[in-house]
Amino acid sequence: MTGPFGFSDPAKRVSDTCRQAIADGHGGQFMAFALDDGRSNATCYLTRADAIRHHGNAARVHMYVRLPWDDVTPRAAEVFLQVHRQLATIGQHVADSELPQSEWMLDQRREAYPRLDRRRELFQPDPATGLLLPRGHQ
Repeated sequence: MTGPFGFSDPAKRVSDTCRQAIADGHGGQFMAFALDDGRSNATCYLTRADAIRHHGNAARVHMYVRLPWDDVTPRAAEVFLQVHRQLATIGQHVADSELPQSEWMLDQRREAYPRLDRRRELFQPDPATGLLLPRGHQ
C-alpha cells in the first residue's frame, strides 16, 4: 500500500531500518531485506556472502545491500526494492554469486540509484600475484 507521497510501506520499512543501522554505526556493512514486505532481522554482515549464507534456502527472496554512510530515503528504498523485485521476476536473484554487488549511489541531485560493481567485467585476477589486471592483459 502506498502512502500519500507514493512510497510503499515496505520502502518506508527498509528506509527506517537502514537509518537506524547507520545511526548505530554500521555504515558500509550489508543488510538483508525481504523482497515482499521489506522486513529485516536487523543483522548487519561484513560481506554479502555472509548475509547470503546466513539466510540459506530463503536467500533468493531477499535483497542484500551495502549500507551507505549517510542516509537512505524512502524514495531510494522504493527504487532499490523495485529493481531487485524486477531482477527476481526475470529469474536473476541477487543471491547468485555471479551477479555483481549492488550499492547505494547518490548523484549530484541526491537521488538514489543502484550502481553495479563492474570490476569483474573489466578486470581479472592475475594467477601469479592475485592482483586485478585489465581483461586481456598478458
